[in-house]
Amino acid sequence: MAARTGKVPEPPDEDMPVFGKTLTLDGSGKRKKRSPNQTLSQAMEGKATDWETVHEMASRMRDPDYSLQMFYEDCIDSFPELRLFFDDENADANSRASSGISAAAEYQRTVGALFAVYWLLRIDLDGSNGFCFGVDDDWKKIEVSDSDIAAAEGKPFSQLSVLEKRSSFERTFDWKLFSELVARAGCAASDHDCKQRIVALLCLTSFHDIMKVKKLTPIVQKAHAPYCGYDAGVRILDHDVALSYVLEHFPELLPSFAGLGKEEQRSVLFTQAKMHFNHGWFVQAEAPPGGMLSRFKEVMNSGAQERDIDLYFLHWVTDLAGAEATPMAGAEKFVLKFPKAVLGSFLWSMSFLRQLKSKSETELVEEYLEARWSKLLDIPIPQDRSAVALMRLVLMAQLEDSRAVVEAYRALDSVDQKCLATELSKTGCSGSQYKRCPIGGGPAFLLYYAPALMQRNKGSVKTMTTAMQILAVVLRASRAVWPQSQEDESKTVSINIATLKSTAIEDLIRDPGGDFRQLWILQKNNNAEGEVILCRAKELNRLMAETVTFRALDFPPPPQAKPDPASPGNAKGGYPGGPAKAVAGGGFSA
Repeated sequence: MAARTGKVPEPPDEDMPVFGKTLTLDGSGKRKKRSPNQTLSQAMEGKATDWETVHEMASRMRDPDYSLQMFYEDCIDSFPELRLFFDDENADANSRASSGISAAAEYQRTVGALFAVYWLLRIDLDGSNGFCFGVDDDWKKIEVSDSDIAAAEGKPFSQLSVLEKRSSFERTFDWKLFSELVARAGCAASDHDCKQRIVALLCLTSFHDIMKVKKLTPIVQKAHAPYCGYDAGVRILDHDVALSYVLEHFPELLPSFAGLGKEEQRSVLFTQAKMHFNHGWFVQAEAPPGGMLSRFKEVMNSGAQERDIDLYFLHWVTDLAGAEATPMAGAEKFVLKFPKAVLGSFLWSMSFLRQLKSKSETELVEEYLEARWSKLLDIPIPQDRSAVALMRLVLMAQLEDSRAVVEAYRALDSVDQKCLATELSKTGCSGSQYKRCPIGGGPAFLLYYAPALMQRNKGSVKTMTTAMQILAVVLRASRAVWPQSQEDESKTVSINIATLKSTAIEDLIRDPGGDFRQLWILQKNNNAEGEVILCRAKELNRLMAETVTFRALDFPPPPQAKPDPASPGNAKGGYPGGPAKAVAGGGFSA
């Protein structure tokens, strides 16, 4: 197969045409409320969605003559929000989003998610082929020879070539798992209102990640404060919460949401705004139970429709499918980076979450961690207070041989082990603690992108130990900024470590130094969020002058890995050693 970039071109520079009337806050053409973000307001002024084309897209989704190229061109012409990734004349095209990658790459991810919607809704036509292989640079189908198919027979996933992985996935994946999810979400052709459901899904996909562009994030207005823990005047940096805020209080700023029918808006708000749930956090054990599931449980118990829950799951699948930012190359995150067993465990977790209606957040998470450990490891769960931390670290790392994660943890010194065991066992739920590790107090910490850091450094036990050591350093600094108290037991603070997961491990543990005298710091952004950044000396002076709370991070060199013969969970002596067997590029980071 010829080399290809897998990327779509950036949208043309010309302005979006205006279809219909400009949406305003009060319907009179005057803005009576202060905008939460002037950049967003100015960028969307006069823009509207081409609803005629959007509805035609939904109607033609299963038309054999409706090609991927036609679908892409319709998306560009219809959804003005897609241009928000580029709508800044003074911005560097490679400027970083909150995810740690460029805004241009986030655009490619969004297009990839839209392509995944297209493919999954026509699996039995040409969707499975596109999902696995994508298209060539001329938008043509990728043809695979019989010899290419035969070459993949009998090989383990780690030994397959790229083409063989694509071929193997198309032939052996149980596609009904996706088809059934599409049906449960109300998007199958057999559903009487599938067109409206597809329209809602397409619109949601077009704008779901725009708040990763930091210049677009909203400031909470006094009339809406406090909002999800954010006080008036505070900028919301968590992209999911930021989007929730705009959808709920300033819907006219996103015309592809404002123009939906009331029922479709309700469905989108449920999946994106009302749950405040990130499925990746659950699958990877990235977040504590309270910050991850409390709102989800509340919504599920308030009469939520099951098909809206499944619409959320379908949206999450399509979002992750496009995560590699190579939309024309197919759903590479699933096809090339996930062994099918890992993908199966993700799909399995969907049904597991349905138990949340009858179980507490902490109880559900603990049972999930235990179930995943039992499937991944043939050794008992540790009986000491490290149990929850180890179970979470195993899921973060996503290794074929998870025993290497246990060995890496045992190679840490006792201070780092205790830090991880304590902080990763806090629940963020008042009066609710893990049975295996009953540790109270709060706030609990969500280390955003901790799984990505682990997965990037899973090549050996030594690098995994270093990654865990870095997590311990960040957690200790976080606890210094947010001291433990019983009053904060129900709170979760999000610490964004995107810069760490995007930096080579050897660059993290050596002195940044250089002409600019840089220093890694944990900066407190507000009462609910912090961020790890690499700061120049002159910036430190500004932070101190502005009385910004921060802590310097000192990443020491990695310790030598030494298996502990008396380690809990292994009565016969130390955990098995040897190099870590990594799942190729694996994990659920998006």
